[in-house]
Amino acid sequence: MFHDQSVIFIDAGFLLSAGSSTVTGTSLRAATRVDAEQLISGIVGITRDNCKLDPLRIYWYDASRDGVLSDWHKKISLLDDVKVRLGRIGVNGQQKGVDLRLGLDLVEVARNGSAKVAYLLSGDDDLAEAVEAAQDLGMKVVLLALEDKNRYLGIKSVAEHLAYKVDRIIVLPQELIHSTFTPATRTVVPGSESLSELSDSQPASTPSPGPFRDLGRRRRR
Repeated sequence: MFHDQSVIFIDAGFLLSAGSSTVTGTSLRAATRVDAEQLISGIVGITRDNCKLDPLRIYWYDASRDGVLSDWHKKISLLDDVKVRLGRIGVNGQQKGVDLRLGLDLVEVARNGSAKVAYLLSGDDDLAEAVEAAQDLGMKVVLLALEDKNRYLGIKSVAEHLAYKVDRIIVLPQELIHSTFTPATRTVVPGSESLSELSDSQPASTPSPGPFRDLGRRRRR
């Protein structure tokens, strides 16, 4: 039996790069400042409108040096119902362990019957098997995506194999992306910063004291 709630899995590296690309034309995370609180709150509102269920939790997956929380990660983790899960930045500048953590959590939530619907915001082909495993356990899996009319599927940077496996695809409103991602004041030249530096960059607009706009609950003390 599944509990009457949803769960949201967000690949932050994917979301922040795709959002930056939408707003500035470059996928470098440092190219934009992000209002993370408004962004997460907007995503929660979209999922609630879709399934009429409150979220069990919002899982925020990212990578950092040595898997240690940055100041920005700490502020995000203090938001109600948000759990930050970190992978590491490898020696080649690529994130390690993020997809594995996300996939394991997705299947575990389905196995425990903790939520009826999972919302997945990622584009990685490696998650297709975890999606199928969660579905086999009885959970519905919905993909959240950013619009890209120039792509075959009409969505940005999502592997076709993953898109074909999910139960439904919901495109995030352009207004949400453009209201939460703003171009950085400094110019970012592609190749001028390593991925490891970008992963720990802290957007100027970070979560501020106060409840989620949509959840309307107090922060943890």
